[in-house]
Amino acid sequence: MAHPKRPQQAADLNMIAHWLQTGRPDLARPALAQWLARNPLHAQALKLQGDLLSAEGALQAALDAYLRSLAQQQSAITSKAAVAVAQALQRHDVLAGQLRLLIRLEPQDGHHRFNLAQVLKRDAASAAEAVALLQQCIELGSMVKESYCQIGMIAHSPLQQRDLARSAFLQALALDAGYIDARIGLANLYCENNLVEEALQLLQQAVADTPQEQVRLYKTLGVSLQKLGRGKESLAFMQRALALMPDNSELFSNYLFMATYTDELSDAEWLAQHQQYGAMVARQAQAFSRFAQSAEPQRRLKLGFVSADFRTHSVNYFFEPLLQALDQQQLEVVCYYTDTQRDEVTARLQAMASGWHDVAGLSNEALARQIHQDRIDILIDLGVHSPKNRLPAFAWRPAPVQMSWLGYPATTGVKEIDYLLLDRYYLPADAVLPAVEKPLLLNSYRVFQPLDDMHKLPVKPLPALEKGYITFGSFNDFVKISHSQLQLWAQLLQRIPDARLVMIVHARESTDYIQRFFAGHGIAAERLMLFTKLSFSHFLQLHHYVDIALDTYPFTGLTTCIHGLWMGVPPITLAGSRSTSRSGLSLLAPLGLKDFVAGSAEEYLQKAEYWATQLPRLANIRSGLRQQLQQSPLMDGPAFATDFAATMRRAWHHWCSTAGQ
Repeated sequence: MAHPKRPQQAADLNMIAHWLQTGRPDLARPALAQWLARNPLHAQALKLQGDLLSAEGALQAALDAYLRSLAQQQSAITSKAAVAVAQALQRHDVLAGQLRLLIRLEPQDGHHRFNLAQVLKRDAASAAEAVALLQQCIELGSMVKESYCQIGMIAHSPLQQRDLARSAFLQALALDAGYIDARIGLANLYCENNLVEEALQLLQQAVADTPQEQVRLYKTLGVSLQKLGRGKESLAFMQRALALMPDNSELFSNYLFMATYTDELSDAEWLAQHQQYGAMVARQAQAFSRFAQSAEPQRRLKLGFVSADFRTHSVNYFFEPLLQALDQQQLEVVCYYTDTQRDEVTARLQAMASGWHDVAGLSNEALARQIHQDRIDILIDLGVHSPKNRLPAFAWRPAPVQMSWLGYPATTGVKEIDYLLLDRYYLPADAVLPAVEKPLLLNSYRVFQPLDDMHKLPVKPLPALEKGYITFGSFNDFVKISHSQLQLWAQLLQRIPDARLVMIVHARESTDYIQRFFAGHGIAAERLMLFTKLSFSHFLQLHHYVDIALDTYPFTGLTTCIHGLWMGVPPITLAGSRSTSRSGLSLLAPLGLKDFVAGSAEEYLQKAEYWATQLPRLANIRSGLRQQLQQSPLMDGPAFATDFAATMRRAWHHWCSTAGQ
């Protein structure tokens, strides 16, 4: 027998749904509250509660209501509502679970598989499953060209299956020759493999066909050419993109990041363009002028770190040991993570921090308001202009004291950032540092903590003693190697006719480009050892074959150089006027190895030639370099943390004595 109240209850729910649909939450709210008081586990009522909360902007509470509803009764309508809210909240775990449910409930709807693939492709471990889901979409005849394009992007990175990527992009273009996403994806693939003319053809035709996409296309051309070390051309395309969208902070940041890799701009031009960026983000912000925290010099301070790299990334060779060693009784640490990828490093950092916020989904304004509300005393940017930085939030001045550190040692251009953390070796002699921030000097710019597996690899004897010839090595990212850098290395190999050069390039096809370049300078292919991307272990073992490393210019290496030092291989480095060219000096000086540091291109060649003739000294340096590194300030975590804390306190004292009063 039907319960006598059930028809009336159903009618009440229908009326509540009608009120919500017609924009009358004032009527729906009390009625729904009464209904749920009588029936707290009713699936439809909980779904309506989620709708009400979602309309009011209480997204987390709405998601909770939808999930409670689904626990009582699986429903495609409720699951789709949960998907929309989870997406807005960047709750990828919930999103994946609900999309899997929708695939079971509506197996013929390919959109669910496509959307799940977008979630899974964020993590390299689930990228293969994402490709399988997209292949199912194609079989269902759903979003076919889009699925081919997404397969191409995932196959390119992170799967590194370039043949599959090329095939998938071409399939998408066969279905729609003007499909811009597939054109850009294929062009990126071609550029990475040094098939530049093919990429240019694709993109230039796309520019003509789709003028509304010009900014995106110019940016793609710029980024792709930068990867090949063609700095002048890459900057030209980025400048064309900026001319069409001059107030786009992300695009401007991309351009400045690329400009750091080249010496196409004078120091004055380089600084002026960073200042233009700073002025632009300042116009788009409304800086806070009042702070709730007290100006007490000795109280416990709250540090906020903003980064997209709280994951397996080179930044954490240096950030994690600081976090481990900091006295959090004196300095509370709050991390603001601006990316969505999570791994074991993310989990470790989150466990060590006093506070943690995943802020990838927040606007710059919302992020600034969150930081201001958290009463952060000192806010530290760890990204500068690298991808997914949040420098525009700093223009809001959410914290009394603001700094930049570690992403790379260069100005941000944002005048609301007070200090650029450096050490004394980053300051150019007899020159003004090209930066809007004041330099704030640490005893050492960074402290290094090797991975556990690095201890398992020994330092082997100097290979030149056995082989009878010197082997140079360049293991920095290929994007740092400009045409002028290659010319310098070609001169070096011309001066030392029996020397060899080992390099890591972006792709197998890139080896043809490098071989052609050096052949044009009279360097035979057998004098080159070229490798594409290697596992970390193999990358380290490659140092066993190298006597001397060759650092890049004007953006010198940091993590790569310190890995080389760990393996007993010192670099020849050129220290220029920009701080980005002085990381090698900052690493070598504390080790007493300033004889490897040059002040000009000619001296760089002379230093390399000199050390190529000093095999006994080089062998002696190699055998003791790891121990020397371990005993140096570069690996003294507690001392670095003490100095870092004192530096923070010094900056805080200054604020308390001036603006803080």
